[in-house]
Amino acid sequence: MYKNKKILIGILIVVLIILIGVATVYILIEKDVTNRADFNFKTENTSSNPVNTISNDVNNNTENSTFTKTYNVLNVAGSNDENYIYLTIRQFQEEEVKTVKVQKSLVNNIEIRKDYEFTFKYTDKKAQENIESIFANATLISIKKTDKQGLEQIQDSI
Repeated sequence: MYKNKKILIGILIVVLIILIGVATVYILIEKDVTNRADFNFKTENTSSNPVNTISNDVNNNTENSTFTKTYNVLNVAGSNDENYIYLTIRQFQEEEVKTVKVQKSLVNNIEIRKDYEFTFKYTDKKAQENIESIFANATLISIKKTDKQGLEQIQDSI
């Protein structure tokens, strides 16, 4: 019987050591997470009323009336209309691939597998954050080659 008590006490000591270790690790992790700078934020000066921060005034010729998106050109194809060309494009980290029709006057020696900044002007229509909606509801005003890669690319919000 004495031997069984020793085994039981040994098991209890091991379990107790494990519990103390788990508790210590939990406390250290919690302290590390709650002391991070991005965790400590204040909610002062907040309002329940939303504020419109985007100007969609198409008669306003300020920087706010345009936005830029960077697309990778996957393919270039001619059009039956000599004033236009078709570009197959894709935005960085997006799965959407679309072929769009653009004026040839905006395209200068465009190359496939290269990135270009497409600058649009707002219209009276509201565009959504996808290629089809942007090209249908905003006016393309320029295409410029860029060497910016990945997260450096310009992806203005609409």
